[in-house]
Amino acid sequence: MLSLSMEVDIPGVTKQEFEQWIQELQIKSHPNLSIEKSKLGGYGLFFTANANAALQVLDNGEVKEEEEEEEKDDDIEILRIPHCYNLNTLGNLLREVKQRDEQFESVEPKESSIIINFLKASQQSETGILLSYILAFHTIKGLPDSEYHRESPLRQFDVYLQVLYTTWVPALAQLNNKQGDVELDKNTRNQENEAKEASNGETALDFVRFTEFVKEEYQRYIEEVQTNIPNLDIINTITWEVFYQYSQAIRSRILEIPRMVGVEDGEEVYTTDVSLVPILDFANHATLGTNNLYFDIDLETKDIILNLSQPLNGKFEITISYDPDDTTDQFLFTYGFKN
Repeated sequence: MLSLSMEVDIPGVTKQEFEQWIQELQIKSHPNLSIEKSKLGGYGLFFTANANAALQVLDNGEVKEEEEEEEKDDDIEILRIPHCYNLNTLGNLLREVKQRDEQFESVEPKESSIIINFLKASQQSETGILLSYILAFHTIKGLPDSEYHRESPLRQFDVYLQVLYTTWVPALAQLNNKQGDVELDKNTRNQENEAKEASNGETALDFVRFTEFVKEEYQRYIEEVQTNIPNLDIINTITWEVFYQYSQAIRSRILEIPRMVGVEDGEEVYTTDVSLVPILDFANHATLGTNNLYFDIDLETKDIILNLSQPLNGKFEITISYDPDDTTDQFLFTYGFKN
C-alpha cells in the first residue's frame, strides 16, 4: 500500500478514504514509495532507497523478490496504474450516466444533462474538455443529497475532486499599476504567500498574462454554462477562484498517454490521449536531464507503469519531465507553470 506521511493532509478526505480510493482504482505501488510534502510546492512522490529496494519489484502489480542470479535492470518499477481519465474513458462514463438517467424520468436536472451542458461551453481542446468534465462533477457533487446522487457512478470521483481542489497551484497574480509590480492574491485559497512562478520580473509578467488569459476564458465559459443551465446557480458554484484552481491543477498534471488504435501493415498504430493519471500526477516536474522518473505502458495489460531510472541513496523526491520540446511560453500555457 502506498505510504502517506503524517504531514499529508487533503482537506475533506481522511487517510482511510484515500487508501480505499487507491484500492478501488487497483493501483499497485512499490513498498518504498510514499507521498510527502515537497519543497517544489504541495506534495510529491518520494522513494526510499535501501539495500532491498532494487530486489523488490512489481510483477504485474505484485511485490516480488528478484532472483539474485538474474541480470537486474537498473530501472525500478514503482507504480502500476490500470485507469486514467481522458476523453475516451470519460466519454464511456458519460454514456453510462446517460443510460442510468433513463431510469429517473422525474429527476431534474439529470447528471448527464449537466455534464453535456458544461461540455457544450468548453474549449475544443482535450485539456478544455477535461476541465469541463471536472467542473461538471464538482457542480453535481454540491447538489442536495438524494438517493439519485448517492448511488451515482460519479461518486468514484469524489476523492479525486478533493485532491485536485486542494492541489497546490501558484497564487493568483495581477499587475499593480501604481507600483508597476506584481501582486499576489494572499487570500487565494490553499496558497502560500509567494509563488515561484509569480515573483517580480519577466516571469511574473508572463504569469500575469497567463492569468488574464485564463480569466477571459472563465468569463466567456461561465456565462455560456449559466445560460445552458438556468435552473442552477452556476456562477456562484463555479466562481473564478474555483475555476482557476481546477484549471491550474489540471493543466499542471496532464500527461500524454499512448493508446493503441489499430494495426496497419503489420505495425501497431498509436495515438496519444491527454490524460489525468491518479497518483502519478503527484509526481512534480523537473527539467529533462534532472528528472529521475519516466512512465511506460504495459502492452499486455494496458497498465500505466512508472519506472525509477536514477535510483539515489536514502529518501529522495522522484520527478518527471512533462514535455521537453515545448518552448517556455508553450509550456506555461499548456501546463500553467514555467519550465
